[in-house]
Amino acid sequence: MDVLKGQLRHYLAELITTLRGQSLTTTVVMTLGTFAALSLVYNVLDFVFLYTRPSQLRRYLHTTNDKPAWALVTGATSGIGTHLARELAATGFNVVLHGRNEAKLRRVQDDLEAAFPARSFRPLLADASAVPCANCVDAAEAVPPAKGKAAAAGHQHGTLDMDAFVAPLDALNLTVVINNAGGNAADPMYDVLANVPRRTVLAVTGLNAVFPLLLQHALLPQLGRDGPALVVNVGSLSDNGLPLLAAYGSAKCFLVGLSQCLAREARLHGGGGTGVDVLAVRLGSVTGTANRTVPPTLFEPDAAVMARAILARVGCGRLEVVPYWRHALQQAVVTSMPSWIMEGIFREVMNNLRDEERMGAKEE
Repeated sequence: MDVLKGQLRHYLAELITTLRGQSLTTTVVMTLGTFAALSLVYNVLDFVFLYTRPSQLRRYLHTTNDKPAWALVTGATSGIGTHLARELAATGFNVVLHGRNEAKLRRVQDDLEAAFPARSFRPLLADASAVPCANCVDAAEAVPPAKGKAAAAGHQHGTLDMDAFVAPLDALNLTVVINNAGGNAADPMYDVLANVPRRTVLAVTGLNAVFPLLLQHALLPQLGRDGPALVVNVGSLSDNGLPLLAAYGSAKCFLVGLSQCLAREARLHGGGGTGVDVLAVRLGSVTGTANRTVPPTLFEPDAAVMARAILARVGCGRLEVVPYWRHALQQAVVTSMPSWIMEGIFREVMNNLRDEERMGAKEE
């Protein structure tokens, strides 16, 4: 890209020389046309470079005090999370697997240990949606207390104790954290906010926004201690402000904003940076997950493809990115349209999804 920028500067210098002596109208027209053409060329080349440059994931595969590198994947018991853990293990990381279902967690760990005998895997059982919430849930609506090992993993009185949750990670050389746990627990999934129970709104917000916020607050000192380290926050293109997904979409919007804040904090001068790289990835529709199992299509990849796309974008130089290039192309086309067309597309798509969900409910 540096070579391209140099060539563009050279071309602009020649253009300025050519325009000398031309009329004002000719100069304006030629200048605007040239800048429009250069902008288009630059954006196309920048797009191609973004999705063809090699991943920098191995930058974080380093030992510290003779301790091997570990990665934490939240929501690792199915879909994208399981495949992220698999890709990280294939790269050389040991992996902490987080989930809230003990049987699924054990099954994923067994499968990974069989596939990667040279790697180590540790389970971390906890309900990420049960984050503390100050004065926002009535006692009658409180989440039931956790039972068994989930309580030992950081639950007290039905809420997640973040200090207890991260305590098992302190002795590890933790260099990668992927906040993948998330989802929309509303039933039906597509509905106006006024129809969604308050407890569901809080659970969705807690899982998708508050939990990753508190987790990063707790882990950033450790990650910065023996860097370089990486945090990847898995968001969603529902942060475009899609109707019928108010709680989920706004929580994912929060997550992208959090990522940008932390990434810029890491780049502060004067010793104020954290030394941790933070990247937000915004996902479009994916199949092969807990909620969707239809065959993959051109614009709806399966979870394995998406996991590889996420890790391929590590080190891309951006604060947030759409990791799957076909989704990025869709996003660019839609958001470049006039606002009235874009709004119409959003309404039609979401109405169709709500109608499909209602039809499926009737068939069941």
